[in-house]
Amino acid sequence: MLAGSSKDRDEHGLVVDDLVEQLAPLGRVDVSATRVRSYGDLQHLVAELTLRPAAPLDLEQVVRRLHPTPALGFYPRCKAGTDWLDTIDPRQERRRFGAPFGIGRRNKGRVVVAIRNVQYHDGFLEIWAGCGVVRASRYEDEWAEALDKVNAVRSLWRV
Repeated sequence: MLAGSSKDRDEHGLVVDDLVEQLAPLGRVDVSATRVRSYGDLQHLVAELTLRPAAPLDLEQVVRRLHPTPALGFYPRCKAGTDWLDTIDPRQERRRFGAPFGIGRRNKGRVVVAIRNVQYHDGFLEIWAGCGVVRASRYEDEWAEALDKVNAVRSLWRV
C-alpha cells in the first residue's frame, strides 16, 4: 500500500528535495532510489542521501543545515513557514522529539532525525508520533497513520 500511495511518495519527495537543497551548497549529494523498508509493524519510504563535501565539514554544521526537515516543519523553508510553525507550536516543551542526532569521526558521519520516540519522565511514559500533512492529506487518514505509529511502538514495548 505504501509503495503505491502517490500522497506518501509526494510527501517523502518533499523531504528528500529539501535535504538535497540544504546539502548541495556543501558538495555533491547522491540520492538512492526510494524504497519501502519495514520496521516491525511499520513501513517507511526510505531514500539514503550521501554528501561528498567539497571542503572539510564538522557534523554539527551539517545537522544545523538539516533541522528542521519538512518531516518536522514545513517546505519550502521560508520566514512565512517559520512564523506559521511558531503559531501552532509556540515554543512548547517538546523535550527530545524531532531532534536530529549524528555520530561521526574524521571525515565520515551519519545523521538521522528522530521523528518518533519514547520518553520517560516524572513517572510517565510518552510516545510521540506525527504525520506529514500535504495538500492531498485527509484528516481521517493522517489520524489513523499517527495512531498506527503509536500503537506499533506500544506493541514493541508491550505497553
